[in-house]
Amino acid sequence: MDDGMWRVVRPLHPSHRLVELVEARLAGLSGQERRLLELVSFGEPLGQAELETFGYLAIAERLETAGLLRVRFSHGRIEVRLSHPVYGDVLRAGLSEERVAAMARALAEAVESKGVHRTDELLRIGGWRLAGGGGSPGLMVAAAVEARWRYDFALAERLVSAAQERGAGFDADLLAAKLLGIQGRSERAEGRPRAVGQHRDRRQAAGPGHHRANGQLPLREPIHRQACRSPPRPSGRWPTRAVATRLPPGERP
Repeated sequence: MDDGMWRVVRPLHPSHRLVELVEARLAGLSGQERRLLELVSFGEPLGQAELETFGYLAIAERLETAGLLRVRFSHGRIEVRLSHPVYGDVLRAGLSEERVAAMARALAEAVESKGVHRTDELLRIGGWRLAGGGGSPGLMVAAAVEARWRYDFALAERLVSAAQERGAGFDADLLAAKLLGIQGRSERAEGRPRAVGQHRDRRQAAGPGHHRANGQLPLREPIHRQACRSPPRPSGRWPTRAVATRLPPGERP
């Protein structure tokens, strides 16, 4: 308790009895159905792009009918979530680190392959890249900027640190220094202005094509300047299955 308020200071884990109850509810699921529930528990809400990429549309329909998934339309797109958060607590508790990393990489690649249309997708991809690795320096910086403007400074620092490790350069160093200043940790920012200035001088000498030549994006990539347009809403509850499954069952996350 802190100043009369309860605060969560470490991850919560389901009790053995709760695990037994949930596992009894999930008994009888096929391997693919279980894998989809695990994927949703980690990445919810999942959208049409992810379901199509992994070939999970038909399975998601079955699990919705069984009362294990909840489907709704939000801003013109399908969102799939677990029907009860307790299912997620139990499923996530049983995931190995290797499984989490594999799911994170698969989800990030699926969304990136469709294009980033909304700023919240930047945060989702950035978070998945933190868990699974990969991701371009520019994308990680853009995700860190979005986290900063949502005042999630802890996440912003993790994202910008990952961007620096990937060679983001000036933009990442400048944002890292700003985050320290915003949080009143100016003592840790000592020396950062000089490093940022050196990056700036090198970038100016390299010319305007420096970002693109190095696979980087400027701090304010067009996603931050454009209105995020939602795709048209499908005519039915579930989208057509005309899109071929891109991954065979054995390679689905």
